[in-house]
Amino acid sequence: MRAHAQKNHWKEELPRTEKEMIWTMMYFMHQRDIWYGRLLNLRLEAPDTGGHRAYCEQMMFQWEEFSRIADFQFRHGNPDFPGVWKPIVMPL
Repeated sequence: MRAHAQKNHWKEELPRTEKEMIWTMMYFMHQRDIWYGRLLNLRLEAPDTGGHRAYCEQMMFQWEEFSRIADFQFRHGNPDFPGVWKPIVMPL
């Protein structure tokens, strides 16, 4: 009975875990997009703030890297993981 209950537990847990993996990636990409928006605002409002822009770029690329690594690890752990990661496209 105990082994059967444990098997059923993991059957219930797997879909929840897969959703949490997607939510994690979406959170990382959302944070990246927030920092990208801040960078665009700085470029428009205060073009002479080089340090602030550098910090925004650093944070944006940090969140981008988090999402890219998470996508790689989730795909490695679960080949059926849906591809939700989209790289950021920055205008020149």
